[in-house]
Parts: sequence; structure tokens; C-alpha cells
Amino acid sequence: MAVVTDVIDRPALVPPRLRAGDRVRFVSPASPPERRQVTRGAEILTGWGLTVEIGRHVFDRFGHYLAGRDEDRLADLNDALRDPGVRAILATRGGKGAYRIASGLDFAAVRRDPKPLLMGLESVRGDQIGMLGHSYGGNTVLFHAPLDQRVRFGSASGSACTYRTRMAAGTGIELAAVIPGIAERFDLDDLPRWMAPRPLLLVSGTRDPYSHDADAIEDGSVQPMMRAAPQARLNT
Repeated sequence: MAVVTDVIDRPALVPPRLRAGDRVRFVSPASPPERRQVTRGAEILTGWGLTVEIGRHVFDRFGHYLAGRDEDRLADLNDALRDPGVRAILATRGGKGAYRIASGLDFAAVRRDPKPLLMGLESVRGDQIGMLGHSYGGNTVLFHAPLDQRVRFGSASGSACTYRTRMAAGTGIELAAVIPGIAERFDLDDLPRWMAPRPLLLVSGTRDPYSHDADAIEDGSVQPMMRAAPQARLNT
């Protein structure tokens, strides 16, 4: 297995700030949104002086949870990435459907013309940027936020369970949490410590086998495997 080790040392792509009159576009890379929520979001953005566009397949539905076929969702996203007039792209919803199209993204277009998602707005300060996630999204918060100093606060739910607890209880470790060699270096209870002193809200349910270690992590009763933070750096 090839492991890319130099990505975090590459210069960060910094998109220009949004200005009144700029075009922004909604796309649905995963699950379908409620029309009223998109309408409300468009009204807010229009009130900020932006010109709002809706991707062709934003309200499509396919199967149980997808906002249209994979090729249509990917086409909407790549069209927005390639259009030089679109200055920001907003996802109407998240979801597992995004994994299905990730390999088809036009990364050359991203590098050629990086576009912000809200962070480019002058009304959003750097010390206001946080991360919120549940389940898979909670895992993303736990892994990304501690290592990225640009994230000033975080909230993760449905993901507070160490590998040791899962293995001892016979609970499966989902694919999103399987990183080669990770358990040899640290466990999930190390990550919140690296987040400090930035605030992190960790939410779990005592009856949820995938998320019941929050209290133990907070009071330190879960014995960590390793205390030293990994040697990783993110450019800001």
C-alpha cells in the first residue's frame, strides 16, 4: 500500500474572499436536501449581496439516500469547480454518497482556481471557524481538528469510542476509522488532548457501542496508549 506523506507539507491553497455580486452555487454531492432549506439558504446569501445559482441536479433523488445518480452529482460539482465565474460552492447536505464520487473530482480545476466555502466571506473571522460532525462526521472532527490550528473549536457526536474498547467488546471498527498502523501510535482518547486548549464538545450515548467513551475520555480513566502528538504539520 502506498502512503502519501508529503501532502501536509504542500503550500495551502488560499481562495480569494467573496465580494458582493459574486456567483455562488449550491450542489448536492450526497443526499438530497429539503427544498425549503435550500430556498432559505439562498435568501440569506442573496441578502449578503451574492448571486445564488442552483446546480442542475440538486433536487434529484435516486435510490434510498442519493441526490441523483453518481454521474449527475459529480457533473454538478465538477461544473461548478470548472466555471471561473462561480466563486464559491456550497453543499446542500453531506452523506455517504459523497464517497462514491470523490475519485472523479477535477482536482486540477481545484488547484487552478480554488474556491471558498463561507471561509472566504469577510463577515467570517478566522477565530470563528469550527467543525461539527456526527458519526462519520464526528470521526472527521476528531482526526482533523486537533492537527489543524485553523479550527478554533469542535463538536463530535456518535464517535467517542476507543479502538481498545471496541476490540475488547467485539464491536466492529468501521472502514472510516481503519488507518494503517494507527493503533500502534495512539488511540482516539489522545486526540481531544491534542485539541486543548481549544474547546471540544464530545457527545456520546452510554448504550451506543460505537460511542460510549466520552465520560471516560474526559476524566482520563481510559488509559492512553501514547501521549506524544504525531509529527504532522498543516500549513495555514
